[in-house]
Amino acid sequence: MTDILDTTSKELFNQFEWYYQIFNNAVQSASDDFLYAGLNFKLYSVGKNLDTMSPDESYFVTKVKIDPQNEIYIRNSDKAVNTILTKALGPNKKFNINKITELEAKMVTAFNDNLYNFMSNVFMPSAQQSRKFDMTHLTFFVRDNETNLSGKVIISFPGQIVIPQSVMSQEEKFSYNFFETSLVEVDLKIGTTEFTVGDLKALEPEDIIVLENSNIQTMRVNYKGYEKDFRITPNPALIISVDSSGGEEMAANMPSGNLWDSIQVEMGAEFDKVKITLGELKNIEQGLVVDISSVYNSNVTLKVEEKVIASGELVIVNDRYGVRINKIYAEEKAEPVPNENEMMQSQSMPEGYGEAMPEQNMVGEQIGEAMPEGADGDFDYSDFDLEDEDL
Repeated sequence: MTDILDTTSKELFNQFEWYYQIFNNAVQSASDDFLYAGLNFKLYSVGKNLDTMSPDESYFVTKVKIDPQNEIYIRNSDKAVNTILTKALGPNKKFNINKITELEAKMVTAFNDNLYNFMSNVFMPSAQQSRKFDMTHLTFFVRDNETNLSGKVIISFPGQIVIPQSVMSQEEKFSYNFFETSLVEVDLKIGTTEFTVGDLKALEPEDIIVLENSNIQTMRVNYKGYEKDFRITPNPALIISVDSSGGEEMAANMPSGNLWDSIQVEMGAEFDKVKITLGELKNIEQGLVVDISSVYNSNVTLKVEEKVIASGELVIVNDRYGVRINKIYAEEKAEPVPNENEMMQSQSMPEGYGEAMPEQNMVGEQIGEAMPEGADGDFDYSDFDLEDEDL
C-alpha cells in the first residue's frame, strides 16, 4: 500500500504544473468574468485525499452532474463565501454560513456554476462510475487584495474524467555549480597502526609514527555520517627520509617482561576538522581523484580508543603516511584518596610517631626526586579499557 501511495504522490507531483496551468487559469478567468476581476486564485494543493487543513471550517457545496455516472463538487469555505459575497454585494452585511439567505445562496451557486463552465472542456464523460477513493481534489486559495479577506475553494472530480499530463522542465532551472566553492567541515581519516602501551609511554616530540595501515594514494572522508575512501594525488613535499634503524632502537630500549607494556592497542590518525569545498565532496562521491593540498598543513591528531594521545604534522615515509609528533597530551594525576585502613592507622599513631621517622621521610623524598622523567608515574593504564582476551 505504501508503494502505491508513493507512486501516486510522485505522479501528482509531476502533474502539478499541468493542473496549475489548466485549472488555475480557468478558475481565475471565471472569477474575473463573474466579478469583473478583483479576486486572486492560486492552486496550492493537488491530492487524492480531501484537504485536511482547517478541518473545523464549514463549507457551501455545489454539486454539478456532468454525465449519468459522475459529478463534480465545488466547496467554498465559509471564509471564501464571505470573500465572494463581500466582493459582489459590498461589506455592509456580515455573512453567516449557518444563516445564509436565499439571495446569498443563489449568488454563490451562480459563481460556482461559472467556475464549472470555464473548466468544463477539460472533463470527459466516462461510462465508469466514480468511487470515493478515485476522486482528485484541487484546493485553491482565494484572496481579495483590497479587503484582505481570504478563504479556500476545493474542486473535486473523478479521476477518470481527466487525463493529466506530466510536465517536466525542459532546462535546468538551477545549477549545482553555484555551490562548488562553498565550504563544509569534514573529518579526514589518514590511517591506523598497532602500538604497545610501552611504546605510547615512550613517545616524545619529534618522534615519527608510521601508519602501517595507510595508503598515500587514498584517505577516508566522513561528512555527517557519510563515509567513503577517495583517491588523492600525494604531495611530494611531505616525503622525508627516515633512518630505518630507529624503530629497532626503540624496541631494544623497551623494558622487557612487563605485561602491561606489551599490550597492543590501535592508534588512529586523522586531521582536525578541515574545510573542503562541496565541489571536492561531489568529486569524492563520483570517485574522481581529489586534490586536497590545501589541508596538508592542518594539524593531525593521534587517538587511541577516541582518546587524544598526541598531535603533529603529516609526513610520508616510503609508501605510508606518518605523523611527526609536536605535542604529547598527558592528564594531570589526581591526588590519591587514603583508604579506610590508612585513615585508621593515622588516627591511632602514638604522639610523636611522625617525628620519630625523619630519616624514612627523607629517603622517600630522595627516591621521589630521583625518579626519571617519563617513568610509570606519568602514564595511566586506566586510560584504556582492556578486555580479558587482551591479557
